Order: sequence, then C-alpha cells, then structure tokens
Amino acid sequence: MAGWFGTVTVLRTMLSHEYSILVIPRLAPKAQLGLALQPACAEAYCNLGAALLLLVAILWIALEYLREGEGKGNARRGFGFVALVYVQMLLGALVAGLHAGLIYNTWPDMNGGVFPEDPFFSAPWWINFFENPGLAQFDHRIGAYIVAGFAAFITVRSFRLTGYAKASGKAVGIITAIQIFLGVATLMMQAPEGLAALHQVTAALLLCAAVWHAYELKTSAPARAG
Repeated sequence: MAGWFGTVTVLRTMLSHEYSILVIPRLAPKAQLGLALQPACAEAYCNLGAALLLLVAILWIALEYLREGEGKGNARRGFGFVALVYVQMLLGALVAGLHAGLIYNTWPDMNGGVFPEDPFFSAPWWINFFENPGLAQFDHRIGAYIVAGFAAFITVRSFRLTGYAKASGKAVGIITAIQIFLGVATLMMQAPEGLAALHQVTAALLLCAAVWHAYELKTSAPARAG
C-alpha cells in the first residue's frame, strides 16, 4: 500500500500545471490533444503495477497462513476477476495521470456522445491508448462496465456457496457497487481530491476482496466452488 500511495504522489508531482490545458469542459482543439508519456511517468506506472502485484501476493500468503485449505476448488472465475480488477486499476491510474477525469464530465454519455472526440488523432494509432485523455477515460468506462458485470455474476453465484466463499462473494458485490457510485460521482464532480482519493482506496479494497474470494474458491470443495 505504501508503494501504491507513493506512486500516486510521484504522478501528481510530475504532471505539473503546464498541462492545465486539460481542465476544460470539452476537449481542446486537435493541436492541443494528448500528453506525452514521459519516461519517469511510465516508470511510475510500472511501479504501481508492481506494488499491486505485491499487495496481491502479501494478501494471498496471509490467507494461507491464517486459514488452511486443501486447494482443490475451481477458482478460475476468481482469478479472472482479480486480473480484471488489476487491469482496471492500471487504466484508472492512466486516467489520473492524464487528468482525464477533468473532461467529459457527464454519464453515461460523454458530453452527449458515445465516443470521445478524435480518439485516434495521434500517430501511431496505438499511442492514443496511453496519451489521449479522452480515449483513456473511455477505456476506463468500458473496463468499469465489464468489472460490474463480472462482479454481479460472482455475487449471484456466491449465493450457492457457503462460509467464507459466500461472504467474500457478497463482499465483492457490495464493494463494486460502492466503487461504481464513487467513480460516477468523481467524474461528474470533476475529480475533487478527497473523492478521487476515496475512489482509489476503494479500488484497492475491491482488489483485496477479489483475492479473498479467489482464495476461498481455491480452498473450497469442488462441488461448492463451481
């Protein structure tokens, strides 16, 4: 967690007021689009990814130490959800790094449209996924919908489980619902610091809940984990 908060601090320090051009209700003219992914910024994203993997490993080891299990259950959906939340958190870090939460502050549309303006303006086309604020926000939105759908599936399936597997599945559903509310509120209020920080903390809690559920599925009897 210390590494995660440290990475956020580094990102906020590097992205100075010279990029305040993004603080507008709609995207600026084409010539003003994009934010170069500086080497230090890219390194910060790598540090964030490593910190999140470390958090997952620490939590998994702690669960193994505190709770013994046979490890014969089917945890494919649990591991899949962990990976999905992990990717979504990286997309969220990209949104924060590009200040993409300061534009397209409507939901579920993007200022009346489905897609951002000029999503592939820069060349080569793939660089837009890392440097175009509008496209970064769009990707984060789509990721949120996928996470929400997967979390709903896990929650429904958890009612067929027992014990900690059932409890962890319900925790995933509850935290996901809170995270969706925080995400929409953060976007529509143009990312106030306190709300944005709470959104990030809740994302970390969701990752922990996902790891917990995956562990419980893994250590449950096959008939109960399915």
